[in-house]
Amino acid sequence: GSQINIGGKQAVNGPAFAAYQTLTQSIPTDVQTRISFNVEDFDTNNCYSANTFTPNVEGYYQISAAVRFDNDIGTGERMLVLYKNGSEWYRAFNTKGTASVGTSWFQMTLSQLVYANGSTDYFEIYAQHGAGVNRTTTANRAFTNFAGVMVRGA
Repeated sequence: GSQINIGGKQAVNGPAFAAYQTLTQSIPTDVQTRISFNVEDFDTNNCYSANTFTPNVEGYYQISAAVRFDNDIGTGERMLVLYKNGSEWYRAFNTKGTASVGTSWFQMTLSQLVYANGSTDYFEIYAQHGAGVNRTTTANRAFTNFAGVMVRGA
């Protein structure tokens, strides 16, 4: 497709990707653990690899993710965290309490607008819980997914 440049920088038609999980993942208690999203729906600029989104165009990106824990009926802290360049950047979901009444799962979501320099910045999704025992993710496109899209050039 066509590309529009403003001030010499790409403004639209930038990178976009969506990935999801088809293999369950065991998450140990009290450890921020990188989540694996092993299947790509799409990756317009080849920016998604090995559970990491590395946008190759400078700009602002909307990042979203969802992770669901199965058999999570107890209490304890649960969090979904966006990492930027290997460090915690945004703690999107952080709660302490009991999973939904009548269910045996706990769903967490994240949505955040971030800046990426187009060369070295990269993003990953981590999750943590304080259940006292390992929890397993729900391996399903609808419940455990990661996506990003450029919304504006820098």
